[in-house]
Amino acid sequence: MTATTEPKQIGKAAEVPAEKFEVSADEHAQAVKGLMSHTMKVAFTLTGLPKSKQASDEFVEQVADQAEGQKEGFTVGKRLLSVEHQAIDGLNAAVRKVEKWRNQWTFPTVAAVEVDEPVTAAAAGKTLRRLAKEKGQRLIRIDDIDDFEAGLAQMDLDLAAACKRLRDDYDQIIALEKKRLGRQFNASDYPPRDKLYSEEPSVDPETGQVRNVVTAMVRIGRRQYSEVTASVRLPQTVLNRMTVQAAETMNQNLEVIVEDTAALLTDTFSTLAKQLVDRVQVRPRVGTPEYEKWGDRAEVLSARRHTDDPAVPEGQVLLEVSYKAGKQTIKEAHGPVTEEEYQKLRPEVMDETKKLSKSVIERLRDQLDLYAGLQEKLGKYGGHMDKTLDAVRDLISKATGMRKDKDAAVVEQIKGSSYYRATLKETLDEAGEVLQGVATTVKKVRRSVQGGIAAKLRAKMEGSV
Repeated sequence: MTATTEPKQIGKAAEVPAEKFEVSADEHAQAVKGLMSHTMKVAFTLTGLPKSKQASDEFVEQVADQAEGQKEGFTVGKRLLSVEHQAIDGLNAAVRKVEKWRNQWTFPTVAAVEVDEPVTAAAAGKTLRRLAKEKGQRLIRIDDIDDFEAGLAQMDLDLAAACKRLRDDYDQIIALEKKRLGRQFNASDYPPRDKLYSEEPSVDPETGQVRNVVTAMVRIGRRQYSEVTASVRLPQTVLNRMTVQAAETMNQNLEVIVEDTAALLTDTFSTLAKQLVDRVQVRPRVGTPEYEKWGDRAEVLSARRHTDDPAVPEGQVLLEVSYKAGKQTIKEAHGPVTEEEYQKLRPEVMDETKKLSKSVIERLRDQLDLYAGLQEKLGKYGGHMDKTLDAVRDLISKATGMRKDKDAAVVEQIKGSSYYRATLKETLDEAGEVLQGVATTVKKVRRSVQGGIAAKLRAKMEGSV
């Protein structure tokens, strides 16, 4: 499809905020206070089916022999219940729905230990540390608990129904698994059919009525709620100490929440933005080394310059190209070459756009819905993130209009208008930078007030700030 440059149907979209983002210690403390005053801790589990098993010792030995290594140096696993089947797809969809629901209503909490950053502070001679997320425990706004519980109750029923469908089709699924795994299939790796779903009659001791009690293998465990503040029944000295600890922990929670939100959104934005770049090909001249190797054309998958990667010398370009060699498609690095040498390869925009699926747009739209109204939850940090996301929402809404299939409408707009494609990419890139800036700010402010956050919160509670 040939890209057009007609922007008429787009109109001017809202812009990503460009002003410098700053947060005072008082504004930060206000955000922490909001979390402490309006949230509780919640923990629950989601039991699931076995996903993998270790391959047989004989198979591991075969792998080690082929690599001319020792068996102890290899771990070889096999995936279970991963065949394509409607019952499995339905159960996986029900599980994802629970996870999405959890993320919609709850926030991550900080773990008790810090972890290493992926980069080291070489100049300082020490490894940077960052806060980590606690597994299995989240924060939830108190006002949201009723809605959260109602949704989980319905999803537990959906999980049970999905387990029942899996049980009903289990013989067929196991036969497909046997075919997929071949000699590595082992029936004992799989749960018994009657454990997937069962109904047992039970008599209500008060009414005497008989009802069926459903037991499903995949289910949501009981939710455990607890306060984020210390109990006032503690001795005063202990209460004072625990109150300080609770304030410092919530201060850290704020950083983890903002960073996690920014990272998830930025990852989504970056994934889509990479697919919005026009496809470029080079057409090397006959007789050149590139022509001898690539033929008359090769696609440029990436062209990194010094501004993109400091390891690339200034004035040069490091290419990643893709070309055909018989029936094979080969990807390899080329260069770095000078800008002049790159232009001699005759780069040009291709008519075909990069592949783009509705699922990528669906993920973007889901997250834009998921992370709405952040100012109420995260104070000034959330307000700045709201403005940033509004710019992306506005641009997406201009493509969807009144269409029912909104994901398809966005895909069509991206593929049909180079103007929209470029505008969306620019907006996503800018939004990602702003969100990362918010995450950097919360880390900086949190560390500057950590020691005195309890006193600031106490002053705010007493109305002296």
